[in-house]
Amino acid sequence: VANSDSSRISVSKDTLIADGTSQSIMKVTLKDQYGNELTSGGDNVTISKTGSGTFAGLSDNGDGTYSDTLTAPVNTGAATINGTVNGQNITSGNPTVEFVPGAL
Repeated sequence: VANSDSSRISVSKDTLIADGTSQSIMKVTLKDQYGNELTSGGDNVTISKTGSGTFAGLSDNGDGTYSDTLTAPVNTGAATINGTVNGQNITSGNPTVEFVPGAL
């Protein structure tokens, strides 16, 4: 059974160019109450953000992970990523993706 306190959210890139096309992969890894990663999907997982950027749509990878793609806006700023599993807030890390001008 997925545990919201053990599960975590990670990002492939925490800094993106604010160009409207740069992307970072958001990944939710579900774990049980003992910290063991789950190996199957089917849980009710949501992902949201405060701030800028656009999500493509959450996918259940069928292996205890869920992923979505965040596309940077054209304006600088940041987005803090939040999520839930089975109605409970995921509390292990809420990564922030920064949107910066120019090239990295």
